[in-house]
Amino acid sequence: MGNKNSLLKKGPNSTFRGGDNTHLNACVGENGLPGYHEYSKGYSTAALALIEQATRDPHLSIDHLVYPICFSIRHSVELRLKHAIKRLEKLYQLWAILTKDPTLGFKYESTHNLSNIWLFLKKHAGAFRNEFCSYLDPIDYLISNISQVDQTGQVFRYPMNQANRRHLSSISLINLEVLKQDFERLDRGLVELEDYIETLIAEYQLSTFTRHMARRDLCELADSLPKLEDWSNYKDLKPILQKKFGISSNEIGKSIDKIKRNRFLASKLGIENPLLGLQDRTLIRLCKKISEINNGDGTTNYRIASSQQLGITAAIEANINREEVIINVSRTLTNEEIAGIHSLYYLGQGALECEHYESLYESELELLKKSDRPIEKAIHVLKKTNFIYCVEHALDQIGRSPLKVEIAQNNKPKATYTR
Repeated sequence: MGNKNSLLKKGPNSTFRGGDNTHLNACVGENGLPGYHEYSKGYSTAALALIEQATRDPHLSIDHLVYPICFSIRHSVELRLKHAIKRLEKLYQLWAILTKDPTLGFKYESTHNLSNIWLFLKKHAGAFRNEFCSYLDPIDYLISNISQVDQTGQVFRYPMNQANRRHLSSISLINLEVLKQDFERLDRGLVELEDYIETLIAEYQLSTFTRHMARRDLCELADSLPKLEDWSNYKDLKPILQKKFGISSNEIGKSIDKIKRNRFLASKLGIENPLLGLQDRTLIRLCKKISEINNGDGTTNYRIASSQQLGITAAIEANINREEVIINVSRTLTNEEIAGIHSLYYLGQGALECEHYESLYESELELLKKSDRPIEKAIHVLKKTNFIYCVEHALDQIGRSPLKVEIAQNNKPKATYTR
């Protein structure tokens, strides 16, 4: 008989290891850092794959497969809910920057009771925003159905409970088709919930919120306010807004301060903030010049001269001329103007919110000051065929839509080559 400690030996494992067929090597542990979400996807995918195989292969016994299928579904749901709570904690941590509220304190490793997990998520999600109810309520009965049958994850693992009583004694049949339909419905609901939480996290990371007003609420408040020059009736409007948003007079004031300090939201009140690093007229002239060398189309379809249109020789000459114009324009720009152009371009290209504008400008300007070839950096961006499109999108994001319109009007397409 071998040493009883042989099962606990440390060192290389001959079973759980990589193999020669590398496409079959799964990444686990520190190699990929999987979390609750990745684990849950594994269990849910396995459950659906087993159902699919069981319904197609008559040689497989669904009386046997029902247990790993149901266990995988139930465990997947537990992990999905824990993942949602972990991401909800991230929201609370972002909110705590302002409110100083503690973290949720959920015990992930020791909590397996599905009802308790679900009630915890509902309580803290609903306390954060009422909108969570529209994501939680539609799947409540599906979570309850699973919890009612297998509260703690033991029913589909063992035939008997700890009191030596048979599991599932009150249920005689489980239809895999019905099970699949409900699980897929639940999966869609959980995806929508997760997407909503991620959207809120991205929103709160912008730091544009008050104690009870998220960025989207501030946007709605800004839409409800008159232009700044028409605030003579604000005192009459204020109690109406307090009631609409359910906040105090003090928080209305803080919310309006947040709106005024945000470029996009402030534009809704008629507040126009200047561009960083360059004048409006400089950007207008620059976009007009770029539009002219892009065959006159500066807003939607950038058609650089091609051999199909002009013939090889003429196309080469046209594109050389385009390069020369961009180089000459770039030489006239200061570091501040180049940084201003770059920050607009990258803001629009990345579809970033206006909160990123200042940091983009500062980082670009810092890089230019350290560079011995700033002109080349300007050329790199101005040569982008989507330059004007990205700039126009950025102007919308920073609340300068009227300037976008002016640029577009200056860049109306001219007559182009036709066959």
